[in-house]
Amino acid sequence: VNGDSSNIGFLLANERTGESRYYTVSGADEKSAMAAAEGEVQEKGYQASFPSLINIEGNPTYIMVLKDNAGLVKMYAMVNVEKYNIVATGSTQKEALSNYKKLLAENEIITGGQIVDDTMPKKEITVTDIKYITMDGESYVYITDKEGLVYKQNFSENESLIFIQVNDKITVYYEETETGINELISYQ
Repeated sequence: VNGDSSNIGFLLANERTGESRYYTVSGADEKSAMAAAEGEVQEKGYQASFPSLINIEGNPTYIMVLKDNAGLVKMYAMVNVEKYNIVATGSTQKEALSNYKKLLAENEIITGGQIVDDTMPKKEITVTDIKYITMDGESYVYITDKEGLVYKQNFSENESLIFIQVNDKITVYYEETETGINELISYQ
């Protein structure tokens, strides 16, 4: 007990609704995640900020900035909570996210409840519109492409959707539905 430096779970509260939930997720604590991120760029001597916990396609992830000796933000880092040897960095949040998702795929980590593979429908799209809609206390993201096709995902399943902007070119993995609104499984 005295030497333990890991987490057994997280208590997160939705400030908008006041709802609290406990997530049973064992893994790295914040200091371990910071050390893992600093180790990834140890030749640069950057220091990690205290991380925030986010959800990337169902995977609890720490995100933090890496600063130089003058305190200027130089890079972003993402560290997987459960497997904190999975560390991705980038000079922008978008680049760090892209690198992190590639690592998740390489390590065959389940994303969004499903494994993304070559048999799943995928398509490269250009985003023309993004809408965030709340229904029954849950937030959903609707992405429309140039062809007018719509892709939907629960925001709580993949908070990285917040990084998508109009005119971005992304590859979507999805399931077709009878309603004409595709269920977004993952994107790169």
